[in-house]
Amino acid sequence: MAATKSINNIRLQIQVENGTNSDGTKALKNLNFNQIKLTSTDEELLAAGQAIVGLSGYTLSGIHLVNTYDLSTSE
Repeated sequence: MAATKSINNIRLQIQVENGTNSDGTKALKNLNFNQIKLTSTDEELLAAGQAIVGLSGYTLSGIHLVNTYDLSTSE
């Protein structure tokens, strides 16, 4: 029995610097964007994340993708 996966959700998570903590380390904040078009390319998502940070005034710390898949059996 083989398993088949199909993507059902993409979340774009942009991590930005948000000041400093009480111990002097960088405080990070996540900006999450849901309901992303499932056919978006990695290049498009990277460009979108960079554009959002450019408009926000924050300093970029990282851009992440969180993908959710459905698993089913293929017979």
